[in-house]
Amino acid sequence: MTSYKPDGYNDLSAYLVVDDAYGLLKFLETVFQAEQVHLYEHEGQIVHCEVKIGDTILKLANANTHWPAIPTLLHLYVPDAQALYDAALVEGAVAVQPPAQREGEPDLRGVFTDPFGITWSISSQQEA
Repeated sequence: MTSYKPDGYNDLSAYLVVDDAYGLLKFLETVFQAEQVHLYEHEGQIVHCEVKIGDTILKLANANTHWPAIPTLLHLYVPDAQALYDAALVEGAVAVQPPAQREGEPDLRGVFTDPFGITWSISSQQEA
């Protein structure tokens, strides 16, 4: 029996619609080591792209007259929140909240907005 979804895909995937999908793709590859899974282009624009970050498929496309850019907030667990936060700032992200661990929380969590308007909350579990 054929599955209702591709192998290795979660049931729910975030879909980002941005003004510069090529720029976002490069940012994701540089900062998150995203691996490109699919890329469909039309007239010099990304109409559908899928990348894998860790165990998650993330979808993205260029905004157009039917689909304008949409503000987005994503949370991602990473092995080293501080290192990834620093790498994002080097790649043009804007600091929202430097990585910090709040009392009673096991996560070191930081927040930044990338050059494409997407806000990322990243965190790493810390030893107790």
